Amino acid sequence: MATNYSQDIKINIEEFNFEAVQKIYTWITSCVEQQQLEETPHFNIRYEIGTISCKTDSYEEFIRETYGVPLNIFDFSVGYHKLGISFFVYRNYIDEKLLKKCIAITISTNDRHIISQIVPTFEKIIESNMSKKTKNTEQLSEIKINVDGNLTMVGSSIGANNKSINIGKTSLQHETTQKTKDNFWKGVWQQIVANWIWYFMGLLCATILTYFGIDYLLK
Repeated sequence: MATNYSQDIKINIEEFNFEAVQKIYTWITSCVEQQQLEETPHFNIRYEIGTISCKTDSYEEFIRETYGVPLNIFDFSVGYHKLGISFFVYRNYIDEKLLKKCIAITISTNDRHIISQIVPTFEKIIESNMSKKTKNTEQLSEIKINVDGNLTMVGSSIGANNKSINIGKTSLQHETTQKTKDNFWKGVWQQIVANWIWYFMGLLCATILTYFGIDYLLK
């Protein structure tokens, strides 16, 4: 009987759902492709939809039939029979190091040389993808921008799935002060103009009355 070698890898993903199957399947096939090992993967999965137990050996059928459907996934495997490599993926309820639920993968092969190549590559792929997710969802530190002393912007940026949402507020202190000064002098100027208008109107009325009074006396 040939010796079989295996190694367990735990992934910090708590929910064993449709998205998790997609991610892990992509990581597995990408790992094997990077080793320049060519073979069509054999896929098997066990899951439940409500009270109905399901099993399929077609990844495409699983994606087509379960998209958007609440699932209870038990486990799935991706095997490369000619290469003698298999990936068994299952829910590891409690991880001693992480102290929470996670997903575990057992990589098995009858060639120790292959497993010594596959495992480090697979771990790098997982680390790279998990770190991208962390960077996309973490909140950045507060950002302050001052433009010519007129505008101060304070805010933070949160990003996810290559999408970012900017949450910020603007403080237009200088502009507000300038507007207050402008409004004050505008009011003063309007008051002066109004006083001069009333003065000239009074002077005009007095001149008219004086003219008509003198003209009446001359007659």
